[in-house]
Amino acid sequence: MVRVRDFGPVSLNSSFLASCPLALSSALFVSQQARPLTRTWTGSELVRIEHLGSYACRNIYHRPDARRSEHATAEALDISAFRLANGERVTILHGWRSTKTQPWLQALLTASCGYYGNGLGPEYNAAHANHFHLGMRGFGLCR
Repeated sequence: MVRVRDFGPVSLNSSFLASCPLALSSALFVSQQARPLTRTWTGSELVRIEHLGSYACRNIYHRPDARRSEHATAEALDISAFRLANGERVTILHGWRSTKTQPWLQALLTASCGYYGNGLGPEYNAAHANHFHLGMRGFGLCR
């Protein structure tokens, strides 16, 4: 595991622990997709990513009979908001329902699927209404 403190010019609300594959995929996604897509869709630079965490030794949905979550091995990151250079803060919870920001957030989630094994967002289920779950397990699950 490694501690991720930032993605170059893009800061984080706090550092997080990540498996090496998650750290690399996240760095590539931010530099190759998130920053350019943000510039294109919003006209502003992406300066900060807010997350809910990565490493948490638990089962999926905290259910005792469920398999281990990707978070149990630091193989997933939950992104909850983005801050732009113009001062705007866009949360997944409210931005996903906004006609102004939903297309950009959808583009980000779709692009994430080229870097992670799975990308889950508000349309996946109610548990993901306020964040993008970007995980390394599997390949091609993008909702």
